[in-house]
Amino acid sequence: MDHLNNFYQKKPTQSDLSRTEIANTFSLDPTSPLFLGVLNQLEIKKKLQFKKNIVQRLDYQETFSALEMQLLEKFKGFGLTPPSLATLEEQLKTSVSMIQKTLDKLASNEHIYRINLDIYIDKETITDLQTRLLTYLDEQGTITMSQWKTLSNVSRKYAVPLAEFFDAQKVTLRVGAVRKKRT
Repeated sequence: MDHLNNFYQKKPTQSDLSRTEIANTFSLDPTSPLFLGVLNQLEIKKKLQFKKNIVQRLDYQETFSALEMQLLEKFKGFGLTPPSLATLEEQLKTSVSMIQKTLDKLASNEHIYRINLDIYIDKETITDLQTRLLTYLDEQGTITMSQWKTLSNVSRKYAVPLAEFFDAQKVTLRVGAVRKKRT
């Protein structure tokens, strides 16, 4: 816990550490039973929580920079058709590289999702779309690209990357020209 406390004091805007980073600090193998047992005990005692391979303190209060707040608010309003990074650059008067870096940080903390190199979408919007997709697949069994475009109400420019995103997230499986629910 002292290592995590020191980490948060040195980098108050960073919200997490990987298990590997923690293990390397103590010269331990991140897959060793001893290391995993200690982490498990800290989780049981409600000192830590895990998101995939990321470790966070439970009492950690995430803070957002002004740019992060602006982007989070903007992306809530964009829905499934966000503007290009160049358009955001003009709107926010901030470089594309800074916007990209900030969006990547927000995506790593699962506040938004990176759909592909140029498309980021708000978490709530993706969650809502996933719910609609799964409901559709439960009722129909499969979905074609044309049906997917209708369900998501977006052009092909966004429909294809969104479909591929759900494939990569193991929500759907592409079988020829259709997608079905992954089991």
